Amino acid sequence: METRKFNPSYDTNLTIFVGDNSKATNWENKETTWSSLLNRCADTTKTKETLVQYLQMDKAKQSKIKDVGGFVGGYFAANGRRKKEGLIGRTVVTLDADNVKKDSNIWEGFKEIFSFAACIYSTHKHTEEAPRLRIIIPLADSTNVEQYEAVARYIAGKIGMEYFDPTTFQASRLMFWPSTPKDVDFFFDWQDGEILNPEEILQKYKDWKDVSSWPMHKSETPEAILNNKRKAPDPTSKGGIVGAFCNAYTIEEAIEKFLPDVYVPTAQRDRYTYKNGSTYGGLVVYKDGYAFSNHATDPARLNGQHGCNAFDLVRIHKFGAEDTGVKDDTPINRRPSFLKMEELATKDTKVKRYILKQRTKSVKDDFEGVDFEETAQHGEREQAQEDGETWKDKLTFNKRMEVENTPTNLVLLFLNDPELKQIKFDTFRNRDFSFSERFKNTKGAIINEESTGKISLYFFTEWNIKVRQSSIFDYLQTTATERSFNPVQDFIRREEWDGKKRIETALIDYLGAADTELNRAITKKWFVGAVARAFEPGIKFDYVLTIPGPQGIGKSTFFNTIAGSWFSDSFSFAAKDNAKFEAVNSAWILEISELNGLKRTEAEAAKQFISKQKDTYRAAYGRTVEDYPRHCVFAATTNEEYFLTGDHGNRRWWIVKAEGKGRVSSWLGDLKANVGQLWAEAYKYYTDGEELCLPESLDKEAEKIQDECNQVGGDDLLPIMESFLDELLPTDWETKNKEERRSFFRYRDPLEAIGTVKRKFVTAEVIRNELPDEMVRKYPAQRINALLERCKGWKLTSQRTKPGQCYARARKLFVRIPDEEEDNI
Repeated sequence: METRKFNPSYDTNLTIFVGDNSKATNWENKETTWSSLLNRCADTTKTKETLVQYLQMDKAKQSKIKDVGGFVGGYFAANGRRKKEGLIGRTVVTLDADNVKKDSNIWEGFKEIFSFAACIYSTHKHTEEAPRLRIIIPLADSTNVEQYEAVARYIAGKIGMEYFDPTTFQASRLMFWPSTPKDVDFFFDWQDGEILNPEEILQKYKDWKDVSSWPMHKSETPEAILNNKRKAPDPTSKGGIVGAFCNAYTIEEAIEKFLPDVYVPTAQRDRYTYKNGSTYGGLVVYKDGYAFSNHATDPARLNGQHGCNAFDLVRIHKFGAEDTGVKDDTPINRRPSFLKMEELATKDTKVKRYILKQRTKSVKDDFEGVDFEETAQHGEREQAQEDGETWKDKLTFNKRMEVENTPTNLVLLFLNDPELKQIKFDTFRNRDFSFSERFKNTKGAIINEESTGKISLYFFTEWNIKVRQSSIFDYLQTTATERSFNPVQDFIRREEWDGKKRIETALIDYLGAADTELNRAITKKWFVGAVARAFEPGIKFDYVLTIPGPQGIGKSTFFNTIAGSWFSDSFSFAAKDNAKFEAVNSAWILEISELNGLKRTEAEAAKQFISKQKDTYRAAYGRTVEDYPRHCVFAATTNEEYFLTGDHGNRRWWIVKAEGKGRVSSWLGDLKANVGQLWAEAYKYYTDGEELCLPESLDKEAEKIQDECNQVGGDDLLPIMESFLDELLPTDWETKNKEERRSFFRYRDPLEAIGTVKRKFVTAEVIRNELPDEMVRKYPAQRINALLERCKGWKLTSQRTKPGQCYARARKLFVRIPDEEEDNI
């Protein structure tokens, strides 16, 4: 069939919502014209099956065949899925004439009544014996959803309401593009006329907003409803506050709670007596959710046998007097009685619970052929939590049955909503974490700007509340205390101590440390210090458990295992301040791996950093500079024998030398199994008031080990200096000048007499001048003095004697220890 081209005398711009098929998720608003739409509707898609074959198919197959794409005659708020709540307005009237009889001449009747532009085409099931047709009418101006139905119903009513399915007036109704079985002739016709101004139709109503004045299908009229067991539409299916109230309360429940002084129950369960009436049992309650009053004086008896649902029954009796003086044609939903009842209902606990329950359910769209994903898991979780959720009763609602956007409501939601309450404030890391998958981000569970965007979207989709991302951070801060938890404290207290001591021998059992009183004490104190820092951030504890030992014995593995998820080995003294601050405040046990950075920074600065009890800085995502009390402890590992620097402040390093305990795999499983008991034991000591320092009786021994590990002790120059100082000097040594003394050691003549005199005094200047080793020239006096303090047979003296006539007095003078005194040392 050749494609025809139609050129209407009148044209207009239209916006419609189009998609490739009914299940598509990428529908989009499309700007078009009446002429373009007209020509598109004139062009059908011929399918491969015959009409007989099509009619023999089940509904699913039929839907698939006729689904050649389609349109909604209006525009939506956004492209994407077709959801009825997204419909903004209509630009085209579309009518389904599925109940047309043969020879009814519906199209001829239409043209006799209306002269505006329109077209008509046949559907996939259309036959001459059983016509099925679609009428398309462009509009000069767009309408909202309510206006559209009034216009569509008026037109249908004039043509013959019986031709149309009642659902055709739904503003969100999908219209398929034309399609036809291969053996059926496609029917199309059009009327060239002016574009319909919808306002002309609306003005034909006395009040188009009065739904009762709209043309109704015979199945929708009160007469038909009353004839069907005097039954109106199920009140629980009503939208808005009326439907919510009727779902929350049956007639009987509404009478019991709100009207106990109006009606008295009788012996018959379905009958009540109107107290102010003269007859008995005149109010009859039906199972369909309606009550009919036969009491002549009962205000609820409207128009003879008109029934009242629970909402209207309470409204009429509690607030009916408010309508005195109101015009008869005032719509019910604008009457004072309705507004008062609406206020009562929105504040009622049961109604609010029902509304909230409905919000958690996945609502299926009524578009033909559209599938929806049911979030069953979320629904089941909500159902399981429904009982006892009295917090919802505190929420306040507006007249649209929406949760109000108030600070009080938002705080309630943050603390109680099943998803939002899974956002917890970690007091250890001072960060918010999401335990709900809905708010996690590409970087994990820590709440960041991506997460707050998801939270903002959640408020809108689940609660219809718009909350800015910046406000999300404010409310998280406001509710931090109520949402707080401390994972490290929970980790420490997860087990009860069984009474078996394990801490003192932990380093002995797993890392092969010597079984000494000092090693046991250090281990115990450090474990208790770690607990104290977790429960009392900022408490004074500036000791570093330091494990020197061979590589591969499991030093780092030990600390990593006992720390759970709060271990870090990335700390470096060489890092920038903020990086160091973030490191110490994001971990519980920090390993200074191989004493990284200690050699590259001033030793004194490192000691000062370890000794700090709090850090002051602006954290990531923080808005102000704040104090962060330390909740971490330090540990250090090294493969070196000499690793301490400087002469002072090394008390902070609690050193436990380790030799290893076989393969790490041989003891790691046992350590993992005992981690809970190790911390349970430490927690018991902490709560018992264990002191966090070594007893004085062990101080000397600890200092000795610290001294042994000092880098000065490992200096290659030390033995050279000791050997040099033991060399005997010639008897005329005191008469020699600096150059002669230096030449004596550097260019010694083998024939020259061997010295016979022991050196009595020495200073750093003497060493730098006389020692025949170029390396010493690079040493500062402070380092040489430190080495002299370690030289055997020498000690620092307070004497101010010159070490020789050619030298000046020095601040530090070392004197040889007499043999008898050295023997006593």
